[in-house]
Parts: sequence; C-alpha cells; structure tokens
Amino acid sequence: DSFFSLSRKFNVSVDVLKANYPYATLYAGSLITLKPEETNQILMSEPLKGLKTPSRFSIPGIHYKTQKNTAIASPLEGEVIGIRHLKGFGRAVFIKHKGALAILASKGYENIFVSYGYQLKREQNLATVRKGYFVHFFLLKNNSFISPESFFVGG
Repeated sequence: DSFFSLSRKFNVSVDVLKANYPYATLYAGSLITLKPEETNQILMSEPLKGLKTPSRFSIPGIHYKTQKNTAIASPLEGEVIGIRHLKGFGRAVFIKHKGALAILASKGYENIFVSYGYQLKREQNLATVRKGYFVHFFLLKNNSFISPESFFVGG
C-alpha cells in the first residue's frame, strides 16, 4: 500500500498519515497509530447479510445477491436525501451522513419504507428486496467513491 491508497481506504489525509509515521517509505507490517480526532471515520453496519459477489463495475462498492426476500437496513445514521432511478442499478436510496453519501441500489426493491427527509438510525430497516436480485452499496466522500468495507463495525 501507499500513503495515498491508505488515505482513500481509511478516509484520512495523506499529511496526517505521514505525520504519524517516522519513515518516508511504508514497510510491510508497519503500524500507524492515529488519534480519534485525526480521523474522519464513518462507522457503518452491513446493509444485509447476503452473498457478496465480485464486482464487474469500475467504481468501488459491495454487491450482494439475495438468496431470499431480504430486509435492507441502513448502514449508517443519516438523512434520506433522495430516492430515484440509477442507470444500470435500479432504484437507489441516497443517505447523507457527515459529508458522506451512502447509496443502496437494486432493481429488485419490493418495498421502500422511507421517503425524502426521513431520518434513519444505523441498522434501521429501509426496504425489502426480492429473491435473486442484486443490492449495490456505494459510498461517496469528497466527490470520490471509496470502498465501504473498511468502515464496518460490529452490529
């Protein structure tokens, strides 16, 4: 990994990483310790328990395939700022949280229980998806898509 890739992966500036690491080059197995106030960490839960599938898309995200009709939970606390069609992915729920935007999209939404302006809590049910459909989970921060997986915490 590079400072830049760690910065994107963990949502911490390159300058903060370099200030907390004594060498100019990263070495395998090295540890960088950060104070909580130095991070912009977003704490999330997985939106569903399902089979993760490899991505065939060029943007970072997680793609689940439902094995049965499945409840979708909000991965984070935030406000629903939109529900609309996302080309190639189906209907999408957009959730704003601390400058980040979580997007949950599926062509298999059966019911969506939230609407514009709704305040969600982490792990609160927001929709159901029919069996056999994909659910796509994207996270956008600072106008860049980043992988959501590094922000998961235990439920």
